[in-house]
Amino acid sequence: MSGSVIRASAVLAAALLTAVAAFQLALAAGAPWGEMSYGGRAVTSGGVLSASYRLASAGAVVVLLLAAALILARVGLLPPGPAGPGFL
Repeated sequence: MSGSVIRASAVLAAALLTAVAAFQLALAAGAPWGEMSYGGRAVTSGGVLSASYRLASAGAVVVLLLAAALILARVGLLPPGPAGPGFL
């Protein structure tokens, strides 16, 4: 694969991960979309997730954004971080 295809794929993957992170952030903030998350199994009050699921959504935001940053760093679109390029 050419470098431009790999970079474009990385940008697309990071964008999709960021979109899912935005959805999870909205859930953590109290958006009434609980039925559309966690396979519909989450207990909701008026569509808002319970505190434990909101905390899980907040944790998911961190993981998703770190994954997006890792992908972009691996293709050279972000600096590798304080541990250096060998870390990634």
